[in-house]
Formats: sequence, C-alpha cells, structure tokens
Amino acid sequence: MMEIIMLLLGVFQRLISWILWPFYYINSLRPKPRLPAISSPYLHMSAVQIARKIREGEVKSRDIVDACIERIKAVNPILNAIVQDRFKEAQQEANDVDDYIAANSKNMAVIEKEKPLLGVPFTVKESCGLKGLSQAVGCLPRNGMIATEDGVSVKELRKAGAIPLAVTNTPELCLCWESNNLITGCTRNPFNIHRTSGGSSGGEGALIGAGASLFGVGSDIAGSIRIPAMFNGIFGHKPTPGYISLEGHFPYSQDKGFQKFLVNL
Repeated sequence: MMEIIMLLLGVFQRLISWILWPFYYINSLRPKPRLPAISSPYLHMSAVQIARKIREGEVKSRDIVDACIERIKAVNPILNAIVQDRFKEAQQEANDVDDYIAANSKNMAVIEKEKPLLGVPFTVKESCGLKGLSQAVGCLPRNGMIATEDGVSVKELRKAGAIPLAVTNTPELCLCWESNNLITGCTRNPFNIHRTSGGSSGGEGALIGAGASLFGVGSDIAGSIRIPAMFNGIFGHKPTPGYISLEGHFPYSQDKGFQKFLVNL
C-alpha cells in the first residue's frame, strides 16, 4: 500500500511541476537587478590577509570597517540580509584599534598571538547572539527581543580583536532551508535575486557572497551553514559538535542530543 501511495505522490509531484514550469520560466525572464561592483580591493581579500595588513600598518581598521559598511549599504536594499546593525559602534571600535596599533607598533608578534583578528570586521547570524542587537530569530512573539549578552562564539571572536558589524537574517527559529520570516522578510541570492540565499544562515551567506562581509558567524544542524555556502559561492564550515559552546544561541536546549547536532561557528 505504501509503495502505491509513494508512486501516486511522485506522479502528482511531476504533474504539478509540468503545470508550474511555464510560470517559473516566464518569471525567470524578468529583468534581474544586479549588485553594484565591489569598489574596494580589500573586500576581495581574506580576513587573515586583512588582519595582517592592519597589524603591519598597511591599512587602518577604520578604512576596512568603512569599506564593509559602504558595501552593506549598497547591497542590502537588494538582498535584505541585515536585521540590525551597529555601524557607529563598530567605527569607534575600529578607531580604538588603530590607536592601539599605533601605540604598540613594536609588539606585532604579541598582537598576532593574543589578538589574531584585531580590527577585522565580521557579521553575525541573528540567532547566535550579539549583545544589544535583535535576537528575535524571525519569530513574531519574540519581535523586539534583544540579546543581553554575546554568544560564546561572538565573545571569542571579540577577544581575538574582531569587530561585529550587524546581525543577519534567518528563517523563523532557524527551521528552514530558506531565510524568510514574517519580521524581516526574505533574503535574496546575490547572484540572482529571484533565487534563494538558502538557510538557515542565509543572511550571512548572502552578505559574504556579495563581498559585504569578510567572514561571519553561523550555526548548523542540518546544513544551515553548508547550504547557504553552496548557494552563495562561499566556503562554509560545520565544526565538530561540542567544540564551540552553544551558549547564547537561540534556540537552545540543555538536551545532550540537541548539543550533539547543532553547532556554532
């Protein structure tokens, strides 16, 4: 009986596909707004390269932060990837980094060891927790909820000297392979805005794929980092479960099974 049901479902799915195909085809012919070209050469570099240039005084952290902010402002009206930003605070932190490096220019080896990402801007998936910014995670009953502290992964990156710029979009409670919710709306793919950026770390995938963020923090239980990475043409890594604490992430559970599958990076 089950085999017959599965066969009928397959036939029904194929029939629906044939019926809808002309509509999808017509939709694909619509003009597609293109993202503006990347104007800063630094946005083509890796976070590690940028960190070294900042330490060695080849470029100021403030210049890199400003380049990322300018790029985000250029692409976000098209992509809809940002939930909330902290641009002014990030610029001040970048100024502080530049002052710190100027005063400690002879201690590059120490800076590299203790703060390997000093002055490098990054973005954070909303669910991962960035103090003072939204952590609604696309859920209407949580709308307006603010993270009271940094998630552990964000804390560690800040300890390493990195500067958070914004929190980015996710599906409701991270439970979908497309970043769409009733609060922020749908995040689009930087290569084709008629396509999805994936999920649940789709805001991160879209921004990094658009050259608007040097690197980002996401979480993954069933492809939530890896799917957006594939869809947006970037590298995404799911680390070993338990290697990085999930504290500060929402949703969160004390259940060991949950902590075995969900990872944060």
